[in-house]
Formats: sequence, C-alpha cells, structure tokens
Amino acid sequence: MCETLKESLFDARETPCPLNQEVMKMAENKVDEIKLKYCPNCGESLLKPNSLLNEYWISQDTAYFCWCGECSWRGEIIEIIRVTAPELATS
Repeated sequence: MCETLKESLFDARETPCPLNQEVMKMAENKVDEIKLKYCPNCGESLLKPNSLLNEYWISQDTAYFCWCGECSWRGEIIEIIRVTAPELATS
C-alpha cells in the first residue's frame, strides 16, 4: 500500500500505488461478473464511461442503481433470489 495519502496524491503519475493497480485488476475482472449491462429504456451499454452503474446489496438481494448517459434514464433494478407469494384463489 502507499506510504501516505500525501505521497499517493503527488506521486501518482510517477510511481503508481500498488493498491490502485490491485483495484484496477479487480475492476477489470468484475466486468465479466456484472449481469446488468444494458439500459432497460434504450438498450445502450451501461458500461460506457458516460453512464453510471452502481451495484449494492439489500439483505440477500443484489441491487443496481443505473443512470444511462444516452437517454438519461435512471432507476434501481433489484435482482431477487426468492419470491414468496400467496396462492391465488380460483373462482
């Protein structure tokens, strides 16, 4: 890891911090694991630099906050593992 925050801010161009390199490698590997890759509104890639895709967790569910740079759509998409629903009555 970097010695101090001050050194990492000023020397980032000259000597890259090993932690930053490790984070970049993790991010490159994570792209293959992301299940949501396209905007549900226009179909453009959410992996483009002008879009935002944030993955977080709510209990056991995976949630994605998305903002599309092409159509400006934003919203949350929640991938749920299990749904418990009541049995529908027949008439």
